[in-house]
Amino acid sequence: MKRSIQHIIEDESCRLLLKIEYWISLKILFFFIICLTIHNSSFSQTIKPKSDSLDQCNCFKYLSYQDSLFNKEIIIQNSKAIINFDSIRSINDTLNVSIKNSTLIIDEFKVNVKYANISFENDTITRNCFIKNWGRSDTKMEIVFSNCYFDCFMSVGNGTKNISVTFNDCEFGPRAFMLKMNVGLISFRNCRRSATPLYLSFDEKSISKIDFRESNIDLINFPYTSHTKIYREPYENEEDFGVYDALAAKYKREGKNNSYKNLMIEYNQVKYGYKPFGSIINFLDKYWWNYGFNKGRIVLWTLVFLTIFLVGNLSIWNTINKYYLLLPTSVQSYYYSSQRKYNYKWDVFFRILLFTFFIFFTFKLDIEKLSRHTTKFMTWVFIQYVIGLICLFFLFNAVLKL
Repeated sequence: MKRSIQHIIEDESCRLLLKIEYWISLKILFFFIICLTIHNSSFSQTIKPKSDSLDQCNCFKYLSYQDSLFNKEIIIQNSKAIINFDSIRSINDTLNVSIKNSTLIIDEFKVNVKYANISFENDTITRNCFIKNWGRSDTKMEIVFSNCYFDCFMSVGNGTKNISVTFNDCEFGPRAFMLKMNVGLISFRNCRRSATPLYLSFDEKSISKIDFRESNIDLINFPYTSHTKIYREPYENEEDFGVYDALAAKYKREGKNNSYKNLMIEYNQVKYGYKPFGSIINFLDKYWWNYGFNKGRIVLWTLVFLTIFLVGNLSIWNTINKYYLLLPTSVQSYYYSSQRKYNYKWDVFFRILLFTFFIFFTFKLDIEKLSRHTTKFMTWVFIQYVIGLICLFFLFNAVLKL
């Protein structure tokens, strides 16, 4: 009897221990489930964007292709992507790229084809936009942005003139900078909506043409250098110089003297192209005083002409002395015998110099007295007189504009 009671107690103890182990196992399992849930929840928080900053936003798709071969066309629509295309190629050496209704960060877009047509439509481009030809210098690339918004650092081109970039009805944000654009032609068509100016600069290694068609020039700030040219259609006539006038007024208002000078030099060169004998007039205006921007050249040219006429007059001083009697001619005269031969030559030089200055800088020439001389001598003196008047006119003009 005692043994059976003892067995019953042992059985009950076993059952109790099993229940305790069961509940402990359940609690441990429940604890692990809770821990796993908390861990998963915290992992989801790390990939969820905490702000609107694109640097922290992982919702952008990363499109990366390196030295990849495409069939013919790349189409990206309704996307939010970070683009990294490194030396992409196509089968027939022609690549067409169409990107629409997307928000983009273009960290790298290098094409390695002969012909590339890239179009953007209704896109927002932020942070970076770097598009270049790569691996070859014969690439012909046409890039068109239509109704796009830019708030990024942008650079296009890499050592070829066969690249054109067109902005149609585009808007530029406060962080829009186009730096070292290395393109043959950049066009702004109907770009009027920007609230802040765009800063634009060109690579100095090549000449870039810029085209403003129905765009607000005041919203585009760029230095005008000798490597920058205003694009003009071949059929445009002489009256279509409004863009030069507007840009010149902008530079003058902003006090950008170097840009104003470079623009006006080009402006004069273009205008001379529409005038009779324009190439000759342009040559004279350029080397005479650099279209009015190097007035010091007038003094230099005046001294050059004076030297030329002085040498010419010294070579015919006997003829001049015969008409004007600047000094006695007889070698037996008291004047000659009272002078040393060395002093006599210096006296001749000094008197011919005064004669040259008198003819060159006089306002009135005695035509009646001059007509008594030979035609050759009269022509020689008259040439000095006319060139002297021209030099005096420009000298007075330069002094008045100081």
